[in-house]
Parts: sequence; C-alpha cells; structure tokens
Amino acid sequence: MTRQEPHRDVAAYALGVLEPGDAIRFEEHLAGCMRCTVHLSDFTAMAEALRELAEPAGLPTAPSPELLDRLTGRVRAQRRRAGRRRWVMGAAAAALVVALPVAVVAVHG
Repeated sequence: MTRQEPHRDVAAYALGVLEPGDAIRFEEHLAGCMRCTVHLSDFTAMAEALRELAEPAGLPTAPSPELLDRLTGRVRAQRRRAGRRRWVMGAAAAALVVALPVAVVAVHG
C-alpha cells in the first residue's frame, strides 16, 4: 500500500494482490474512507468478472484424440499441397532457365 496515496490501492485490494500487511493497512483505511468504499464496490464486480474469465468452466483441459487426428491430417494435407506447389514452381523455373536462352538465341541468331 502506498503511504502517500492509499486511494490507489483499491483495485489491487479488490484483485487480492496486496501483500498481507498492506491489505490490513488498506482495510484500516477503508473503514474511514467512503470514497474507497464506493470504488471497492465497483472494482469488486470487475475483479469477479476477471476471475471468471481467467478460469473458464466446462472447457476440456486437453484436446480429444479425434480432434488431434483431424488437425494432424489437415497439417499433412497442407504440407503435401505446399510440396506439390514448390515442385511445380521449381519445374516452371527450370523450364524458363532452359527456354529463355534458347528463345534469345533463336531471335538474335
């Protein structure tokens, strides 16, 4: 808790991140400060919403084997397509490397 401005610790107190000694001092301050009491009620709702977002309920902790199989199958398919695309581009580049000098010689020769 900051000694100069105890009003700034309201959010930290609502989130539960104050050290135990600072929390006790803030509670003592809170007993006599209506401004902090009002702010605390606002921050408490926000802190609860943040806690719910941080700990989503009902979501599986690990993906199912079926999902993993589908995802790895998609990755394999994309890699095959990318490999074929690279091969086609390489073949086209090789054809240009061979055909371009032949065309130049034919035009100038």
